[in-house]
Amino acid sequence: MRMQPFTVLATEGQARRGRITTAHGTIETPAFVPCATHGSIRGVPTDRLRPRRSLRPRSGPASASGESDITPGEIPRLELILSNIYHLMLRPGIEAIEALGGIHRFMGWERAIITDSGGFQAFVFAERTSSRSSKNEGGPAQLRQGFAGQPSLRMSEEGMTFRSHLDGSTHLLTPESVIEMQERIGVDIGTCLDVCTGFPVPEREVAQAVDQTNRWAERSIGHWSSVTGQLLLYGMVQGSIYEDQRRRSAEFIRALPFAGFAIGGNMYTFGATLAELAAQKPRMWEVVGYTASLLPEDKPRHLLGVGEPSDLIAGVKQGIDTFDCVMATRIARHGSAWVRTEPEGWAYRRENLRSAEFSRSTAPIDARCACLACRRRVPRGYLRHLLVEQDPVAAELLTLHNLTFLATLMAEIRSSLEVGTFTDRFGG
Repeated sequence: MRMQPFTVLATEGQARRGRITTAHGTIETPAFVPCATHGSIRGVPTDRLRPRRSLRPRSGPASASGESDITPGEIPRLELILSNIYHLMLRPGIEAIEALGGIHRFMGWERAIITDSGGFQAFVFAERTSSRSSKNEGGPAQLRQGFAGQPSLRMSEEGMTFRSHLDGSTHLLTPESVIEMQERIGVDIGTCLDVCTGFPVPEREVAQAVDQTNRWAERSIGHWSSVTGQLLLYGMVQGSIYEDQRRRSAEFIRALPFAGFAIGGNMYTFGATLAELAAQKPRMWEVVGYTASLLPEDKPRHLLGVGEPSDLIAGVKQGIDTFDCVMATRIARHGSAWVRTEPEGWAYRRENLRSAEFSRSTAPIDARCACLACRRRVPRGYLRHLLVEQDPVAAELLTLHNLTFLATLMAEIRSSLEVGTFTDRFGG
């Protein structure tokens, strides 16, 4: 019988203050999970991410200021990062990671690691391959056009056969192979193979995807039960925007003995503009709230692909425990930083430090921030210069800033839940 890894320490409304126990330490929740998709957080050495003080589980709640008392360069309570089996299996390969001592030694990261199964990535790259729309970016011409005219993704009861976006080689993901790969490299939290649909799609297609995901989930549980490692396996809840499909998925998945649950599925239009995304958010949160309410209260809930600061607050209100997203690091590489706009609260704006208006600014990004750049009061004018010169130091400093921004936000959310002031601080 596997140990129950999750403990709820406090609640306020649907929001939960919890703790996840893994083979590589505890994760205090709610928490943001940075994406090291290819095995690293782009542009940031691992030792910049590792806290310089003990993160042993505490016997009691921390003070409101305890989690923010950090040293320059340290990201407060960063305890879990996410990587991706799709990318790792293609390069450098599971065997290479094993030969290097497992994923923790490979990445130089001693704390917990969660991996996505890779099914979503296979789907996304197939979408890009099959579309010649100018909205699809992020890959070479052969990625969008396919390799020698061959289909890049084929679904079957056995699993998901896809063609690598790197060289066109053919690979098969099955429920069993995904778990085996996560076990072999020593992942702490794994996810099972699922079927992701596009958006928008007819409900009948979503229903078929839910059915296949459910059948694969049963096989995943069967294989996971046969291994003796310390992997915690999360079940995947799908269903797009359709309430009936979300309910069918959640009711089936929650009946299986998963260690936790991940809420996935596209609820946005591929290639949507920022304005279109903003218009679609209310519907997304309605779906997330409904889905979370169907999941067990004694197991952790992870929301895939959400990382805007305001969305983290909204997700916590819906009962989500952990979130992952590439946004913080991606916008940093393009020169943008989140900055708080009020002394005590969490109103914020996104500033483009490439703008000429900062060319002579001597101010740090945010005087209240504890990141390396802000603690050392690196001027915005200098950061703009580095960005214009395409110096990688700029991307590193802005990435550390944005990750610190989110980690500090989550630390304050946890503290407010511990003392019962979450609603007062972050709204109902």
